[in-house]
Amino acid sequence: MQCDVLNRYGDIIARLGPLRPAGRGWLFRCVFHDRHRHEDRNWSASLWVGAKGHLLARCYGCGATWRDYSAYLGVSLKEWFATNRSRDREVKMKPKLIATFSYRLDGNVVYEKQRWEPGFDGRSKTFRFRRPLPDRLRADLGVPPGVAAWVMGITAGVYVRRGDDYVYYPQTGQDAKDGIAIDQENPILYRLPELRAASPLQPVFVTEGEKDVEILRALRFTATCGPYGSSTWLHQWSSELAGRRVVVVPDNNPVGYDHADRVVGSLIRAGVASVRVIHWGEGRYDPGPGGGAGNWLARIEADREARTGRDAMIELALRAKEYCGVGTPRISPGATAE
Repeated sequence: MQCDVLNRYGDIIARLGPLRPAGRGWLFRCVFHDRHRHEDRNWSASLWVGAKGHLLARCYGCGATWRDYSAYLGVSLKEWFATNRSRDREVKMKPKLIATFSYRLDGNVVYEKQRWEPGFDGRSKTFRFRRPLPDRLRADLGVPPGVAAWVMGITAGVYVRRGDDYVYYPQTGQDAKDGIAIDQENPILYRLPELRAASPLQPVFVTEGEKDVEILRALRFTATCGPYGSSTWLHQWSSELAGRRVVVVPDNNPVGYDHADRVVGSLIRAGVASVRVIHWGEGRYDPGPGGGAGNWLARIEADREARTGRDAMIELALRAKEYCGVGTPRISPGATAE
């Protein structure tokens, strides 16, 4: 997708100056030098393509948006947004599987969570679950030994086989043949075996999603998350963290901080030793609206004079307010460490 974007918007992008890849977009030095100290040494501006194929830009240092940059460059709206045909072609791209996250227990895959970008039905991304067909059903359904068989979902329901592969999908009104009833799979924490094996003296980072877990693991932290993102946190997961020191890492938006509220309350009731919540505005490298650990780390890596990501995360965690004892505190993005 990035090559297609460069082809479509190459002239505009070239006039904004050098770019550094960051996630699914780029960082660049803001052209409004007078609004920054040291002429934006930190590469505070981001460039990316939105869900509708629009070229978007924002500076998280001075607040400049694509409108400011288009005016600065003397680019019309038609040039900035390219052509409707180009946008439609990008929106209609086929969904692509970009990551699979395995939830394991006792050495076995309990279920997998797939990330598709672009997603299905015009969405920017889609998450889908699948789990191995239970052993007790393999013989009944005639699955040959050694052949993979999957159930596309972890909820209880009736599933039917479609096509030649042994893949079973939730039954719909369009399915004429009978299906088979399959029980719900118990949802577990991501990287649960590693969490259980970690020293109780190590802090555990709880993120919204698996992608940020992997980023923190690469920084040599113990990290986990639930399978449902910011929509759900089950109290049974908090029990796995009882007695530990926990750092909650929300996405930088109201939904993310509301999710952190629920997680903190559950953790305290489960008896964690302490819990801290990262507030991105307290650090030097803001991930931007809706951003998480991945966006934050990209900004650190773009600053060649910055300390390592591990040291910066430790600093953020130590500055975060610590909650402990009984009660469910209310967290706000403006909270500061005591």
